[in-house]
Amino acid sequence: CTGPGYRSPKVAMHEGPREKLMYVTCIHTDPDKSDVLCTVNVDPSSVDYCKVGVANHTHG
Repeated sequence: CTGPGYRSPKVAMHEGPREKLMYVTCIHTDPDKSDVLCTVNVDPSSVDYCKVGVANHTHG
């Protein structure tokens, strides 16, 4: 492989930088209610660690 990136996903996991945000899909079981896409801060050095940052409601 001659492009950018890592040799494998495993190498990326061990040698790459840690993610700082996690995207979480929250699917509602009621089809008349909105689903939500949230961001969660997963940077242990942040004061907002483990807090939901943005919650976007989606409409079907």
